Amino acid sequence: MDDFGSGSLATIIIDFELSNKPIRQASEIDETIYFESYQDYLKSDEWKEKANAAKERAGWQCQINAKHSNKILHAHHRTYERIGNELDSDITVLCDSCHRKAHNKEFDV
Repeated sequence: MDDFGSGSLATIIIDFELSNKPIRQASEIDETIYFESYQDYLKSDEWKEKANAAKERAGWQCQINAKHSNKILHAHHRTYERIGNELDSDITVLCDSCHRKAHNKEFDV
């Protein structure tokens, strides 16, 4: 896959269902990148770059509990509206424990 940095005209389209609603991202494009599933997107270089940028912005700390900064960190989608074209505010950095709690709806992120 080509490297598409910020400001790229590339669009990422992900075909999968979340809450019975297909998610597709589209905009004015030069090139389109397709992923067959959300999991494929999470394994992509595009996502890894965004996740690492989010961790850097968060100072490599869990944004819920800074005491967990020495633990494994996850880049958590706060919304699935802009998959592939996430805003910085769409991603929250969480430690493994807080990430599980967020998915178990123990708190809002």
